[in-house]
Amino acid sequence: IYADSIEEKGLDGIKCRIHIRDKETDVNIPLPGKHMIYNSLAAASVGDKLGLTTEEIKRGIEKFRPSKMRMDIIKNKDITIINDVYNANPNSMKAGIDVVAGCDGGKCCIMGDMLELGEKSADMHREVGEYAAKKGIDRIICIGEISKNMYEGAKEAKNEDQQIFYFEKKEDFLDKYKDIVRKGDTVLIKASRGMRFEKITEKINES
Repeated sequence: IYADSIEEKGLDGIKCRIHIRDKETDVNIPLPGKHMIYNSLAAASVGDKLGLTTEEIKRGIEKFRPSKMRMDIIKNKDITIINDVYNANPNSMKAGIDVVAGCDGGKCCIMGDMLELGEKSADMHREVGEYAAKKGIDRIICIGEISKNMYEGAKEAKNEDQQIFYFEKKEDFLDKYKDIVRKGDTVLIKASRGMRFEKITEKINES
């Protein structure tokens, strides 16, 4: 079971051809990011094991809708928000950054602490910040005590056109976000569940 003929469609999702044994089907995955192909292949594998037809597997993938606060795309008149505040780890952070990096217009990532990472936490946060800078994100906002490491990593890797910001608390950022987030931006909002970043989503979407 594998995929090829991959075609990214920005925030509208990703198209690919999924091969299941000796059969194949073209699928429109309704969520952005190449990492969603792996999720779809896992679903196809389970469906095949349970005896579903290729058409049933295709239909299931294309009808998928994420649970609340997971890669939830919110478009208002000024900005596009990728509301992914349910949870976070280094791999999912990088996947979200990849999605923003592939979008047109301004690119903004508002990222917070990834909790419960253990003794490697500081290094992992620094790595995510560095990754965002190298991916060309225009404005990188790091919020939270542990995310000071993310800020340091981004600052070290940034080019002269990028802006890097650090706030210890989300309330501090919300006092100044109108000076940072711009019209036409695609904005990733992501952190571990304990950071309650949905408050940031709500505030920005209301403005």
